[in-house]
Order: sequence, then structure tokens, then C-alpha cells
Amino acid sequence: DMDMDMDDPTLDDQLPTLCTLGEDALLLVLEMCDSVTLCALARSTSLFTRPAPGEGLSLPERAAWATIRRHFASGAARPYEKGAAEQHRQVLSLHERGMLRPGVLHDVPLHAVEGAGSGWEVAYQAPYQHRTSDADLDEAVPRDARYVLLGALSMTGARSTDRYERGQAVGVPLPDRETLEDGSALAFSLLAWGRRDTVLKATHGEKEFEGGATRSDNLEAGVHFYRWWERRRSLPSPAARTPPHCTPPRAHARAADADADAHALRPAHAIGFSSDPDLFLYYADSAIKRGMREAAPGDRLSWNLETQSTGGWRAGLAYDLGDSTEWYKCCYYRM
Repeated sequence: DMDMDMDDPTLDDQLPTLCTLGEDALLLVLEMCDSVTLCALARSTSLFTRPAPGEGLSLPERAAWATIRRHFASGAARPYEKGAAEQHRQVLSLHERGMLRPGVLHDVPLHAVEGAGSGWEVAYQAPYQHRTSDADLDEAVPRDARYVLLGALSMTGARSTDRYERGQAVGVPLPDRETLEDGSALAFSLLAWGRRDTVLKATHGEKEFEGGATRSDNLEAGVHFYRWWERRRSLPSPAARTPPHCTPPRAHARAADADADAHALRPAHAIGFSSDPDLFLYYADSAIKRGMREAAPGDRLSWNLETQSTGGWRAGLAYDLGDSTEWYKCCYYRM
């Protein structure tokens, strides 16, 4: 009725509300909402908190599941296994933050990983200068974690699209101090994530790999993860070097332990990922430093995993980062 009086106080009683819509219509409306709105609705009234009969899911959860299922079917989202304690709204939030795109991800805002409700927990963060060890990763990531994320972030606000010369970003204007402090200017130049047993898997070293041209077929969602381990003999302990006639009490036992440890499989050299399976591991993935051709150099992250050389070493087109205090190595996990 074109002559309807919009100031009529009885009109509000005639207009439909979310609470008066039928279930099918309500689901269509909710499927147009983002995860934040769905979470807010789920906290509002019992209509959005109680499970639907026979469904086991509330209406916001059903709407979130329907939305993310469409993204999975279209190929816009990588396969993802929802955790037992995880809600469909959290999975939808992952998609909205760009975290369900396959392949190596670039320039992902810090808040997409560390923001409230992201579901990611910090396992390890240190400047590239820090000499990362296997314990930094293995002991910090719970054994029952489902997923692990590796990423590189520059405190200068550098992006993957910046211009790089000899491994260093050039002409990058520094964000103002306030912007840096609140984190809004910070983004991961590159990151990739996958199942724990994929990301932390030892791919090299079992057959005495000595470095050089190689490849990784440890593939998940378009990303080749690798980890170079080395079977090596450790130096004998001081007790083991003591002449027999000078051996102090209990030293024989310590020497035997040292000999057993000498044959242990010890992590060494590098961990990282690439969108291309071909690598050149001289400690880290370093073909770019040697002027050698490599595919997708911007998709390569590589950290040294030993204490003989430097920290770092690579974050896409940025390399020689072993002494950098501006670039950060970040590892997260998801339960």
C-alpha cells in the first residue's frame, strides 16, 4: 500500500522480525550474516542458542555450516577438519579471514592469526637472529595439536609485494610508531599451515642427505613442507675422554650414555615450505643466494635448525636474515 503511513505506531506490530520468521526463512537470513553477527545472535536469545529438534545445532551454527559448505564445494576453501570442541562459526571465521585459501598465503594481517577468536595459539616467536632449535618447535607444539602454522613477519611492516634487492626490501616507508604499536600495520609476508604431522615431519636426513638440490613431496593444500634432519655423531662428553686410570666414579655410566646419544637422530639444518617441490638446501633453501633459478621464490620460507651458522634465514624474497632483529619467525598451533 503506497499510502501506508510510516508514522503509524501500529506498523511495528505488522512488520516481521527475526523471531517471527519461519525457520527456513530465518536460515536464509542468517546465511547472509558474517561470523561476528552469528556469534552476537547466538548470545542474544534462546531462539539462537537452543539446538533445533533432531539437528543438534543451533540456527546460527546451521547457517554457518551451510555457508562454509558452499565454499568447500566451490573449491574456494581448502579441506578442513573441524575440531571436536570447535564451532562452525569459528570455521566460517577462518574463511572470512582468508585462512582457508589453499597454497602459501601472503600479507595476511597479524590480527587474522592473533585476533580474538582466531583459534590459533602461539608456540614460538623470535627474531630471525635467534638460532631456532628443534626443541623450540617440538616442545612448544602439543602432540595432540591438529594444525601447525609457520610464518614470517617484519616489524617494519614489509610486504611480499615490496621491491627487494639482494634479499632486502628497499624503499619501504616505515609506519608511524602508533600504528606499529597497535599492530594494525603488521602482516605476515608469507605463511602456510597444515596438519602437525605434515608441517613438522622429517623429510630429509634418514638416508644421509648431505645437502644440495633436492625436493619435497610432503604436500598439503598446495604447499610442500620440509624438514632436514641429520644423523650425526655428537662429541664425546668430558667423562668419555677421561683416561681409564683417571675415570671418576659413575663416569663409565655417563660415557655409555654419551655413546648411545651419539647414534640418536638429531634435528639439523632447516625447516620450511615452498609452493614448488624443488629445493636447494645448503643449510636453508638458498638457491636465490647463489644466483640459481628457482620457481616461485616469493613462496619460500626457510629457517636454519642448528647452532653452527646463523638464525633466520629466508622469508620469500627476503634472505640473509640470520642477524635480523626486524624479521620474526612465528609458529602457531590449533587444537
